Amino acid sequence: MITVPNPFLIVLLLSGCFVLGGCASSGGSQAGRIDGEYKRMLENQKQYAHATVAEETKVKMPEPTAQSCESLGDRYVIDGKNVKALMEYTKALELEPASINVRYKMGRVLLRQRLPVDALQQFEEVVRRDPSNPLGYYGKSLVYIGQNDLEKSEENLEKTVKIDSTLWQAHALLGLVCDLKKQHARAVEQYEKTLVLNPRSAAVYNNLGISLYSLRDYDRAVDAFRSALRLDPENTKAANNLGLALYSAGRHQQAFEAFKKGRNEAVAYHNMGYLYMMEHSYDKSLESFQKAIDTSPTFYVKASENLERVKAAKSGLRKGANGENSKMEKWEAEKNRWEMGDRPAG
Repeated sequence: MITVPNPFLIVLLLSGCFVLGGCASSGGSQAGRIDGEYKRMLENQKQYAHATVAEETKVKMPEPTAQSCESLGDRYVIDGKNVKALMEYTKALELEPASINVRYKMGRVLLRQRLPVDALQQFEEVVRRDPSNPLGYYGKSLVYIGQNDLEKSEENLEKTVKIDSTLWQAHALLGLVCDLKKQHARAVEQYEKTLVLNPRSAAVYNNLGISLYSLRDYDRAVDAFRSALRLDPENTKAANNLGLALYSAGRHQQAFEAFKKGRNEAVAYHNMGYLYMMEHSYDKSLESFQKAIDTSPTFYVKASENLERVKAAKSGLRKGANGENSKMEKWEAEKNRWEMGDRPAG
């Protein structure tokens, strides 16, 4: 078998389950700033709504109920109007403060608006009002993974699946947390549980493949990536990951075809050239980079740079260990940052 760089972990798109940006800080000053932004946002929206109502005083509107406000908020979420959704959910809670479902929905929208402190408050209130509700813990786990607090995220996910073992999203996110902690065998276990509950998720099959790849179980990784592609034939990330797994299993021609399916022929030659370079198969690497250039002139700059790398590496080998091959050492260090095509995103 050939050892090649690990691919980057996929980030699941679980119906907009978490926001990675803007969640790093949860200190007091940050909480106050975010809370202030949230209140100003709602106040501005309320002022606009009151002005609209004033212009339509001739039209008699029925009194809103908690259910009607929640339903309107749901429609705004579908339309991507998150601020208006928050306003309606706020009205619903004013009319029915005990509504756990609305609090959870409000927390999810707050996360989409990059307001994790306010979202966490809603999820904690769900747990306080009903400690047996799995969605409160699941919501908290979304906040914590966005803040890169893997321990707290895992803790809340374990509580989630203990209460409701059928919540496949929680198993999938727990698998991701395990992967991020480099506990790949545990990740495989969680992804397999997820696929029993939801066998139609290409993203989870892709995650499973990456975990198996990290365990150097290349043949099973190939099967997982192929399952992802059967569900989503246009998934270029899964196709590229399949190529990487096939290459690692020593099936180079099949790897080339997978890379070609994932992007195009020029990218496939370039990817093969890079992998050959990483295993010091310099003649094959040079040939592949040249084919990438011949196939697509747009690859000239990138492939030419790699051609020079390979030539310098071959020269360094001929010179021996005399301190003159520092460039090759730098390229070797870069391999852990290399991405096969685009970064997997789900």
